Formats: sequence, C-alpha cells, structure tokens
Amino acid sequence: FPQVQAADELLAQAKSPPWESEAKATSQEEKEQATGSETKKSVAGVRWEEMLTEDKERYYHEVATGKTQWELPSEGWVSLLDDDGSKYYWDPVVGTTTWDPPGQ
Repeated sequence: FPQVQAADELLAQAKSPPWESEAKATSQEEKEQATGSETKKSVAGVRWEEMLTEDKERYYHEVATGKTQWELPSEGWVSLLDDDGSKYYWDPVVGTTTWDPPGQ
C-alpha cells in the first residue's frame, strides 16, 4: 500500500521539529538558525526546555544533548511556557512548579 506509507511519512514529517525535516544540523547554533530562534543561554539546573513549532505545537528539547521529543519529560527540571509565554519551571519527579529558576 504505497499511498498509506506516503501518508504515514507525511504525518511523521508534520510531527517532527523543523530541523529534522531539513538536513541534519551539526551544531546547536545551526539548529537554532533552522528553527528561526535566537541563540539564548539556558538556565542552570534546567534539563529540558519546552519549545513551540510554527503551528504552536509543544515539544521538548534536552539542553545537554539536543534531543527532542513530543512527550513531557519524566525527570529533570523542565522550563515550561505559560499561555502568555512566561517561563516557569517544573520538576516532574516531585511535582514542584515555580516561577523562579531552580537553585535560586
């Protein structure tokens, strides 16, 4: 069923963060250029950052490795985005949320 396979491939591409559908970027800077985001410093202690696709779908970026995933991380501090775009922080292991970066 080639048509079904083609539809599955299109769905997979639509669910991938933008840089995965383009040529693989070799550095974090190239990934940020591919997504149109500016270079930014991460907050110490934050393992994951919530990101948005152009369609406003949420996905999660592991700061140290560059790994991305659609599922909420289950460990390590996560920088999340409030509906108004404000950052807050969540520790999924203990269920703690705070407006202040971890360790402050």
